[in-house]
Amino acid sequence: MRVRRRVCRSGRMPIRHHDDLRAYQLCCTLRKEVSAIFARPGIKAESRFRDDFKAALDSAPNNIAEGFWRYSHPEFARFVVIARGSLGECLSHLDRARERLSRHCRTNAQIGDSAAHLPQDYANSFESSIIKCSAQAHV
Repeated sequence: MRVRRRVCRSGRMPIRHHDDLRAYQLCCTLRKEVSAIFARPGIKAESRFRDDFKAALDSAPNNIAEGFWRYSHPEFARFVVIARGSLGECLSHLDRARERLSRHCRTNAQIGDSAAHLPQDYANSFESSIIKCSAQAHV
């Protein structure tokens, strides 16, 4: 049985594997960077929230990979749209994480300068990564 290899072109280099896609790479980077907040005290204890957030972070790169290995451009486009939806869900989770971190800091009287800006720093980095990933997904 012969396996059909998928070859896409992005700029000058052919893309032969889903991990060559910039959108996939950005989603994986995003997942890695955001995972650091799961160890924070305001998030760590809430396993359901943490698991939902992790699932959304996993969904975007997984859908890009699955779509890449489909045999048509319309199917790939559909999976990229689903991945973008998962990134939107991640933004919602990030807002909730920011609220929980702020509440935890206030509750424990730790809201000094460094703790106060931490949730916003995560939000800025995360939203910037999502914008990059979404822009790449349109290519």
